[in-house]
Amino acid sequence: MSDLPPSKSALEEALRSLLRENLIKHVSECKSSQRGNPTSFTEYETKKTILLRTYSQPPYPFAEDRVEAINVEVEDALFVEQRKAVDSHLATLKSKTSTSDEVAIAYESLSHELFVPWFVQERYYCADYFDRRGGVRFAIAVLESRADEVEKVLALSLLWNFGSSERRCRRLVAEGIVPTLVPLLRTHDDSMRIVGHCLGLLWGLIEFVDAQLQAIDVGFLDCFKVVLRNPSWELEIMKTAAGCLHMCCANPSLTERIIDSGVVDVALHRCQNLPLTLSFFLMDVELLRLTQLRVQYLGYNAVASLCFRVDQKRWLGKVKGSHAKLDACVADFDVDKRMRPIAAWIDATNPDKIREYEVGHSAWHFLHPFVSLLLAVHPVVRRLAAFSLSNLLQGPENRKLCVKEIGSSFGVVQCTAWGRDEKASVLARKAMSHAYPDGVDPPSLKEMCLFSISDNFDAFHLADVLRLPKLLTSKISPFCHAADL
Repeated sequence: MSDLPPSKSALEEALRSLLRENLIKHVSECKSSQRGNPTSFTEYETKKTILLRTYSQPPYPFAEDRVEAINVEVEDALFVEQRKAVDSHLATLKSKTSTSDEVAIAYESLSHELFVPWFVQERYYCADYFDRRGGVRFAIAVLESRADEVEKVLALSLLWNFGSSERRCRRLVAEGIVPTLVPLLRTHDDSMRIVGHCLGLLWGLIEFVDAQLQAIDVGFLDCFKVVLRNPSWELEIMKTAAGCLHMCCANPSLTERIIDSGVVDVALHRCQNLPLTLSFFLMDVELLRLTQLRVQYLGYNAVASLCFRVDQKRWLGKVKGSHAKLDACVADFDVDKRMRPIAAWIDATNPDKIREYEVGHSAWHFLHPFVSLLLAVHPVVRRLAAFSLSNLLQGPENRKLCVKEIGSSFGVVQCTAWGRDEKASVLARKAMSHAYPDGVDPPSLKEMCLFSISDNFDAFHLADVLRLPKLLTSKISPFCHAADL
């Protein structure tokens, strides 16, 4: 008598048991280490994703949505108390009879007790469950309503903490929060709390290209200029504004619109003329100076990214010859003029101070905007890119991101370490030592050729560049993203 294949219900129960066992084990390990850590959380989520993907493919008889539903059922069964807490706070927020104090406590409990840190499984579950119960849509509706400033700040803080992971940031963008934030900035440009929370939330979202396009389409560049031109704003607010601008400037499709808006020159002027006065939020002189450096660091990276894109478009225009029509704003943009104060800043700045901030505070979704600048024609742009990477890669999470995102393209950093610019070379070597302390494979021939062209661009006649063997160029310009090599 031959063995019968397991029934669908038996396979479903087997999956349920595996998910429950893995989840209980992970939660137990996190409790034993007090708070858990991003590495163990990522490992658990990766194993779970592989398991779910396996069961949603032949020979298993489950559709993907059914497998996801089983996982949700397992988590709901384990995190009963967390579900009750989220439901209770959400009911308080939605109730018309709740007092302002009760509403504030509900927002604070969700935002600061149930949602963070994101890498603790119970907290991650709470934020997901809150979204499933319509909480994200409710909070966005509060921002769009006539609620008072206090409640809008609380809703912004909640959404800010909700978006503490890449997946949740994408969820907020998909929910359409960006077109809500810009009008809020415009109508509350006299409120430091609203502006600060809007920009802080947006900074985590605007690393994604679709969020950049949404923001620019609804007039965000004008909001940038308002914030950067106001010397009374907190340096922390200017820092987040500069960070958002940096992400937009790295997008080549936005170059002309950013130049036409004039926002980069406003940012450049503000970075050179920052107020250095103590305030309620910055009472420590040393922290104030560190924040000032951080504003300049992000603002100058924004300017350098735009200059890189301008040079890129000019180079491609020369390649296409008479068929290319450069926008007048690109053709007339003076890169050298914008890069001179940045060169002086790099020479005068102690990188250790920036590193101190990067290691303790920075969390990025992508690093390729920094790496791509190493292929710039302008030496100061490359120097600033090496400066940034030598700081970024001291953070453990950024090092993991580097290996995951640009590990196969790290050759451009190695080439910078071997390049003629001594200052960039020293910084690139430090970046390499942080990312790969045990050494890394040598760069590819293609990477070395691309870097050689950008590093010695003035020595190359355009015809010589175009005659490079196809094997080496593969139709990639010297200005491509390193992640695309």
